[in-house]
Amino acid sequence: MQTKYWIKLYHEILHDPKMAMLDADTWRLAIECFLMAGEEARDGYLPPLKDIAWILRRDIEQLETTMNELVRIEILEVRDGRYFVRKFAERQEPMPKAEYNRRKRGDDVLLKYYQPVTNGNAEPEKIRVDKDTEQIIPAPDGIPATTSPKRTPGDLSKVVFSATNQPYVPDRDRVEQIETLLDYYGYDAVLIAFKDAYGRWISTPRKDKSGNYSGTNFKWVDWAQDTLAGNRPPPKTTAEMTDAEYTAYKLQEANR
Repeated sequence: MQTKYWIKLYHEILHDPKMAMLDADTWRLAIECFLMAGEEARDGYLPPLKDIAWILRRDIEQLETTMNELVRIEILEVRDGRYFVRKFAERQEPMPKAEYNRRKRGDDVLLKYYQPVTNGNAEPEKIRVDKDTEQIIPAPDGIPATTSPKRTPGDLSKVVFSATNQPYVPDRDRVEQIETLLDYYGYDAVLIAFKDAYGRWISTPRKDKSGNYSGTNFKWVDWAQDTLAGNRPPPKTTAEMTDAEYTAYKLQEANR
C-alpha cells in the first residue's frame, strides 16, 4: 500500500455498536490507530508500541492496556509481535468498477414500490403498492405495514441491537440485505420479524448437538426475511441486478 495523506473512514463507525460502547479515550485511540496504520502504509501494521507512545504522547503502560482492550474487541490483533488493524488493507482498497457502477444506480427499483396516500388534510402516509396492479400490498399476519420508506442512518445497527440485545456487527453482504428489508418493509415490521427469528434461531439445537445456534451467525436474518416476505419476496435492488436484468428493467421503465 502506498503512503497517502488520508484514509477511508466509513460512516458506519457512527452506528457500530462495538465502537459506540467504547469510552471516549478508547474510541479516540481506535481512530488514531486507523490513522497511524495509514501513515505506516504496511497494510494495517502499526509502529512498535514505544513509537506509538511517543507519537501520541501517552504513558506506555496505560497505552498498552488500552491497546489490549482494542485487541479484545477485535478492532486490533497482534501479528509478529506488532499491533495490527484488522481488515485495514481490505477496507482501504479501491471499490471494483463493476461494484461501483451497481451501487451508483441506487435503489430506484425499491422506490417504485412506494406511493404517497393522503385523505386531503392529513400528512401523506407511505404504504406499499404493487407497481403492476396498483393494489395495496397487505402485510403478512402479525407484521405491520411499513411506516416509511426512508431509512435513517442509524436504523440498521439499532434494529439489530434492539432485536438481539447484543453488539453484533453484520458483514457487508448482511448489511445490504438488512438495508433492503428496512427500505421495503419499514423499521417496525423488520424489528418484529428480527426479534421472532433471532429468538427461534438461538433456541434451535445444532445438528451435531454441541449446543444451540449462535446469534453471531446472521442466518437468522434469512428466517426474518421469509417471515416478512410471506408468499411475496422483496424486489431486487438495481445493485443486485445483472447487467442484462438492469437493461431489461430500464427498457421496461421507458415503455411505461
